[in-house]
Amino acid sequence: MKQIPNGIKVLSWATGVRWFGWGFVEALIPIFLYQFTQDYLSAGLLTAAYYVSFLLFLPFAGALGDRTSARTLVLIGLLLYPIIGLGYVLAGVFGSVSLVIAARFLNGPAYALDVVGRNTYIRRHARRKIIATTFGYFDTVSNFWWVAALLLSLFAVAYVPLHMMFAAVSIMAVAALLIIYFGLPPDMKKTSGTNLLETYGSFVPAVMKWNKGLKYAGFFVLFLGFLGTIVSFFIPIYVYTEGGTLQQVILITAVFTIPALFSRWLGGIADRLGTNSIFIGTALLVPLIAALGFVAYEAQLALAFLIGVVTQLVTLSSQGIVTRLAQSSHYGRVEGAMQVIETAGSVVGPTALGAAMVISGESAVFMMCALVAAVVLFVMVGGRVHLEQTGLRM
Repeated sequence: MKQIPNGIKVLSWATGVRWFGWGFVEALIPIFLYQFTQDYLSAGLLTAAYYVSFLLFLPFAGALGDRTSARTLVLIGLLLYPIIGLGYVLAGVFGSVSLVIAARFLNGPAYALDVVGRNTYIRRHARRKIIATTFGYFDTVSNFWWVAALLLSLFAVAYVPLHMMFAAVSIMAVAALLIIYFGLPPDMKKTSGTNLLETYGSFVPAVMKWNKGLKYAGFFVLFLGFLGTIVSFFIPIYVYTEGGTLQQVILITAVFTIPALFSRWLGGIADRLGTNSIFIGTALLVPLIAALGFVAYEAQLALAFLIGVVTQLVTLSSQGIVTRLAQSSHYGRVEGAMQVIETAGSVVGPTALGAAMVISGESAVFMMCALVAAVVLFVMVGGRVHLEQTGLRM
């Protein structure tokens, strides 16, 4: 604990407060969207609206992260969240798909500023020997409050209309804003960086100049984006359309997320195992994902927990690998680029899974996802020597 800088602790707890608001509703967002559309593909497109806006804004947020205080980025993002929460509430009140789309699109820039700001802050201040552990501390604290709200929502959903629960997003965002404003000092004032107007045109050339290790890490991050949509989009709607209650949707989402409460310890394991975490974890994901489509709900809960553990381990390992391979002066741009790549996977995920569901059915979709994991494992093993190098140029 003493090895974690105070600024990172403040950032972690403030994020936990904001995530407490989202915890009441996030597990049910796929159901909220599905109720407007009544089919997988349309719900996938509504889900992708957020990821598209996030993707469009990320290069700008990444370049801005190298030019200004990470605290400033986080504060700007937090200013947008009360509006987003209100948008969801009004969408439910008036039954307006347009307000849903507006809230989804505004969520993109807000989260881009937030995630680039906080991850850049952590990379600048974490001790290099415990990078994954530090990210694990952040995930443990922030996800604790998310899971706490998620469990409370098991009871709240029986009494409060789903759209009204989004008011918690606005309220807790204001509380987090005050914590950051008064508790987190600026980590830097200004550094040299690329012209912000040139950011979008330079994104692809910049990635092409990365060392091979970062390129392999980027490929794995793309897979993590795709994997995340299985948990956040496909599984909740699948359980709901198979006759599950809202409480069952919330419960399986909670089980997926509970391993994040142990991220600090999983981060320590990732630091000790190094790149082996990636290979072992991805190999385990193949049979775990494939089995989801062939078992009853109770067994899916057990599989969900195991997938959550493995996903958290490989995510923390990838964070450590990226930090070691990137130059410290480029953390903002690298973080922004990695988020762009991960979001590209998140855009493909709900649309591809939604279309595959319509064409092939549930079990075939799970097998397809398992096959994707197997291909990723094969590629990453081929790039092992590059992932284990440090101190390389961008």
